[in-house]
Amino acid sequence: MPVMADIDDPPKSRWRGILLGLLVASPLGLGLGLVFLPSLYGQIMGGIGAFDAQLRVDDEFMKTLCVDALDVDRDEALCGCAIPAEFPSLDCQSQFSSWMLLEQHRRCAAEQTRQAAIGFCACVDTLAAQVTAATEKEDDKAARMAGQRYRACAALDDALARPTIESLQ
Repeated sequence: MPVMADIDDPPKSRWRGILLGLLVASPLGLGLGLVFLPSLYGQIMGGIGAFDAQLRVDDEFMKTLCVDALDVDRDEALCGCAIPAEFPSLDCQSQFSSWMLLEQHRRCAAEQTRQAAIGFCACVDTLAAQVTAATEKEDDKAARMAGQRYRACAALDDALARPTIESLQ
C-alpha cells in the first residue's frame, strides 16, 4: 500500500534480487543435493537392512528358546510375550532386553568369563543392580528402562555373544 513518502521515491522492485538469488542458489543446492543425498540414502538403507537382519535373528532365537529350551522360572516373562506375538522381536523388545541382561549377568558371574569381557560385565552388572533396585521398590517402569539399556552394553567391543540354545538347556 503506497504511502506519502512513496509518491516522490517509489519502492524498488524485488524481482531482480529474487531471480538473482534463485540463479545462484538453485545450482548450488542441486550440486550439494547430488553429492550428499546418495550417501545419506545409502547410510539409511544400510542401517535399516542391518536392523532388519538383527530383528529376524532375535525372532528366531525367541521362538526357539520358548519352544525347545523353555525354563518357566527363567523365561516366563519373555515367552509370555513372545509366543503369542507375530513378530516377537518388535513386540517384545523390552522383555527380551531384560531377559538378555539377566542371562548375561548370570554368565558374567564366572570369573573366567568376567576376565574376558571386563567392560561388558561391568556394564551388565550395573544395569542388573539398577533392575534389582527398581524391582525391590516395585518401580516397574524404572526396571524396564534399565533393562532396555542392555543394547548399549551389547554394543561394547568386548561384549559376550548371545548364549546358544544348547547352553540354556
